[in-house]
Amino acid sequence: MLLLKKYGVALALGFLFVVLADSAEGQCVMCKAVAEDSAEDGGLGAGLNKGILYLMAVPYILLSALFFVIYMKWKADSASEQCAPNTPHEQNHHSGIN
Repeated sequence: MLLLKKYGVALALGFLFVVLADSAEGQCVMCKAVAEDSAEDGGLGAGLNKGILYLMAVPYILLSALFFVIYMKWKADSASEQCAPNTPHEQNHHSGIN
């Protein structure tokens, strides 16, 4: 039951996207017709394809940059933890107090 509550919203949205996908595809009939007609001569179709690739690449680039920043922060934090003394006894030892 806990699993259903936890993933219920995601499952409902996934089901909704699957059900509504057919009607969303029907809205692009004119764009598809123009792209197919002009793809043969390399005009609008080539530009449309490059635009799709550009729009597809941007999220991947942004996520890669985000994960790189997170990795560098995690690496810096783990390096600083290794250098810092962990126990009070070690802290006293490093400061010269026994």
